[in-house]
Amino acid sequence: MKKLIALIITLIIACIGILFWNFTSYKQEPLPIQADADFYIVHTNAISAYRLNGDTIETLKSTKMWISDQIAWRSARTVDQRYLIMSEDGVKSFGESLIKLDFQDATIQRRATRHFSHVTGTDGKYFYTNDYGQLTKFDTDLKEVKAHVFKEDHFPEQNINVYKDKIYMTGSIRTSKPGEDWNAKNVLFIFDKENLDLLDTVEIDQDLSTINSQIVGDKLYLPIAAYQEDQQNFIRSYDIAVFQLDTLDMQKITLDTHSPEVIHPLEDQDLLFIEHSNYEHGQLLATIYDTKTGQESLHDFSQFDPDGSYWISSVKQVDAERLVITIGDHLLLYNWKTKTVLSQVRTEFEAISGLWWANN
Repeated sequence: MKKLIALIITLIIACIGILFWNFTSYKQEPLPIQADADFYIVHTNAISAYRLNGDTIETLKSTKMWISDQIAWRSARTVDQRYLIMSEDGVKSFGESLIKLDFQDATIQRRATRHFSHVTGTDGKYFYTNDYGQLTKFDTDLKEVKAHVFKEDHFPEQNINVYKDKIYMTGSIRTSKPGEDWNAKNVLFIFDKENLDLLDTVEIDQDLSTINSQIVGDKLYLPIAAYQEDQQNFIRSYDIAVFQLDTLDMQKITLDTHSPEVIHPLEDQDLLFIEHSNYEHGQLLATIYDTKTGQESLHDFSQFDPDGSYWISSVKQVDAERLVITIGDHLLLYNWKTKTVLSQVRTEFEAISGLWWANN
């Protein structure tokens, strides 16, 4: 009798869990849209619309609304020139979601998934995540359409990059066994974009300490934070590894000063916007590097990060000279050729999670 009661209770709990999952797995609500907005800033608790009037940023409207308790760092991606899709972050559970902002139908949609991650990417049509155990492909309804389950312990780096019909992703694979001293090898994973089959695993120099990768044009750029002498000692690097994707030949770019950390893609594919580590000098710095001429210019944004706690969350190229940059709760219109802040807005809300440009 006790076993029967326990079984009934278990079934009831399971049914409640299934009902809760169905209830929370897909939600939709209105998205505030401004017809004259040039771009939107998405926060965890608000959406703000802005317009460029010459060299001035004008705030049109800020709508306070709950988006998420925590959006994964730099996970937002523009998909199909219509959606901004991002991933929540937190302890692995069924409670986290992918979030889609539809700027055409003016809706926000959420779908719960176990495969949320800060490691994301897009090919323009699909959204990808890598949550350590699985590379997952989602459609614009936030439904899982394909997955690749890794057989080995692997540790992915940002970003998931797509070039032609392949996906490129850097990271490391654990080579030591449990109980042994930690050891891993740096690799470049190459997948078939359509079915997520693993096509190749290319080993990279084991002495490199890297953080993320970024494809620009037909090249993959991999900032090298440091060179490892041994388990305890590192030599700071000013290099960026450059892979020619059609051949996988590797070369290096050496910057004049400061260690590279993140590459923000620009519309001009001859330019690299390289964010530097603020741990090196306690400054928020970036270099704009011309890949054709080798010329570089250093830009100091430390005044917008007095406590050393922010990073550059997004960069959007407006034209040949101007960039829209978000740092903490600061929104900047910046002329990179004259190194001038043309316009500055202090946003009402912090935790900038994504930037949507109306003319994507």
